[in-house]
Amino acid sequence: MWMKYCEFLIHTLHSPVDETRPVLERAVEACGDDPLAGPLWELYIQLETVNNNMPRLNQVFKRIMYKPLRNLEEFWEKYNQFVLAQQLSALATPEEQKALASDGEELMDEGLMRVKIVNAVEAVKNKTMEDIYRRQAFEAGIDRSYYHVTPVTEAAMKNWHSYLDFEEAAGNYERCQTLYERCLISCANYEEIWLRYVSWNEKVHGFNAADAIFQRAVTIFLKYRASIYLEYAAFLEAHDKLQKAQDTYMKVLSDVAPKLAEGFLHYCNFERRRGDVETAKTWYERGMVAVDNEVEVYAYISTSYATFLHKIVGDVAAARAVFERAVQKHSDSVLLWLNFINFELGMGGKNADLVSQVARVYELALEDSSNLSMDEKNDVWFQYVEFLENYGDNIAKVREARSKEMAWKLKNSQSRNRTIKVLSFQPGWEGESSGYNSNVDPGTKRPRYTAPQTPVVATPVAAVAAATAATPEVATPTATTTAAAYYGYQVTFPLIFYSPNFACLIVNTDWATSELQMELELCPDDVTDPMSKKSAASAARVAMR
Repeated sequence: MWMKYCEFLIHTLHSPVDETRPVLERAVEACGDDPLAGPLWELYIQLETVNNNMPRLNQVFKRIMYKPLRNLEEFWEKYNQFVLAQQLSALATPEEQKALASDGEELMDEGLMRVKIVNAVEAVKNKTMEDIYRRQAFEAGIDRSYYHVTPVTEAAMKNWHSYLDFEEAAGNYERCQTLYERCLISCANYEEIWLRYVSWNEKVHGFNAADAIFQRAVTIFLKYRASIYLEYAAFLEAHDKLQKAQDTYMKVLSDVAPKLAEGFLHYCNFERRRGDVETAKTWYERGMVAVDNEVEVYAYISTSYATFLHKIVGDVAAARAVFERAVQKHSDSVLLWLNFINFELGMGGKNADLVSQVARVYELALEDSSNLSMDEKNDVWFQYVEFLENYGDNIAKVREARSKEMAWKLKNSQSRNRTIKVLSFQPGWEGESSGYNSNVDPGTKRPRYTAPQTPVVATPVAAVAAATAATPEVATPTATTTAAAYYGYQVTFPLIFYSPNFACLIVNTDWATSELQMELELCPDDVTDPMSKKSAASAARVAMR
């Protein structure tokens, strides 16, 4: 665009040089460092040549030698031809000539002075060429230097990030700025580039420069992208621009994404940080109303609201009321039930009270009026029995719950095998949420984690290797707090069971999943009957229970 504009001024309007030169200066200031800016500098050379202003032309050539242009060597050849045709006074000012003179010698042969002038310019050019060579691999990885609606390839995006890392490490702020602007030409739709540009500008140039970049992003290129507005609001809040941050949040909630759960939660946290708890409550309620037909999103907001009431406000009764209201409205959300259970688990208190509170929620979830799927209820029953076994102080209640579980299975034509079908929990969970993955196919068995290798146990009869096969990778979970709660009462230990017909039987039992993983090494001389093998497996299951 700058090229077309300058050509229009020079060749069409025939504008005076005093009007055209400032435009060219603006052009080279804006994009003169671009490797493809050679034609723009060529136009500048033509302007000064036609104007017959040799000292200015000399300065243009010298400026070009600092620029990482792809055709820099061509400009170097043109400069050599220029030097041969010009007077010494056009090549260097008296001050420059005096600086180049050796040992303070004021008079120097003109030929020697020309050589010194050319050598000084060549040194600059050589350093620039070294920089070009260092950046050559990055430049080769740029597959397009223009905007297009098709996505940028993963390789190209990685190349841009690597190139930006290189320039930032080099510490040349002007080149960094130029490279960021070049990157945005093809990556204007990518929030990650804008956020990186803002972060760099904030560190180097301060608030105003970073704010200007955010303004470009949210008003021109990403004006319908809610996540960039939320980042902008956080940026403004960090710099104490609270009213402007609030206006940004309001734009998201009223215009850009009125039903965005993250928008409600970010704004509620903004009000919490400002100390306005009542306003935060109001917006939590509005968020629940806005998404009340979207089950998992509703579960997300209501759980966050209950956590806020419990941890920040300190109102346990209000938090429990939010959960009760939520599970009444969406009793088909296993995520809500699990979070409610986790909430009650976190209440503490006497063990009897804890068991009573948690058991009440389990039983509500397992009622016929609950809209959980059969597979989800199967898993809730499983977790309920395990909870009573680990926390309860009355074995009769554990046995009663197990009997109820079996009765429910028979009534609903479910397998009597106690296995997890759609819930998956894992120790060492982190980052994302954890607990429930709605993408898991019903009936798919998902172990919690890769079972540890059980060591070999030697017996007087024979050495038996206990094998636990590596389990599949756990599905991505969705409720972090729930996974943490259940991990609290997972028990995994090796059970060694001896039989007169076997050398040794090692069973690795995970009581939280009822994963029975075992390998029998039979004494070749003792056991050959298939019925004996079957009896051994049955004995192991009995021992497990």
